[in-house]
Amino acid sequence: LTVDTNGRIIVAWLDERNIKADHTENMASALFHHEDVEPNSEVFYSTSDDGGKTFTPNKKIASDVCPCCKTFLAAGDDGTVYMSWRQVLKGDYRHIAVASTADGGKTFSNAVIVSDDQWQLNACPISGAAIVSSGPQTLDVLWYTAGKAGAPGLYSARSTDGGKTFSPRKVVDSEAIAGSPTLLSTADKVFAVFKQAD
Repeated sequence: LTVDTNGRIIVAWLDERNIKADHTENMASALFHHEDVEPNSEVFYSTSDDGGKTFTPNKKIASDVCPCCKTFLAAGDDGTVYMSWRQVLKGDYRHIAVASTADGGKTFSNAVIVSDDQWQLNACPISGAAIVSSGPQTLDVLWYTAGKAGAPGLYSARSTDGGKTFSPRKVVDSEAIAGSPTLLSTADKVFAVFKQAD
């Protein structure tokens, strides 16, 4: 969750309400046979203008989302709120996606893939992105990937146009392991917190 400059709470989560009914049976079979058949999830969100006493009806923002990679929200000082998740693309490619809202969550922009990591995986990597807005229309994204586009590790990219486009990714740490990192920002620096292999 995050709180925007107007005090509005925005909450986002992974949701399986629309997953087929045979999901439970398949999961039981998977546990017995030690197989992974976790279906893709969806991302929903809701907002509150009264400090969390009431929330707007749930809205879906994305389908075919990794079921175990956390969502993330970040509020910018310019009123823009950004949301990230790991999108499952055709062929089981799993890449970080970002969308934004400038109207307090009434509408969100179309999702943008941050980087074509070419990470093809028929399972959820349990590794979401971290995002932070350190200035107007500026968004930093930090994520783990192990795709064919480069060595496994932690990467970052920046958008200076409100999440419409992103810079080419840069390696932050090649010893980082899968997991969800954290980003913190001050007036002039962005700090990354993450796990390494050792």
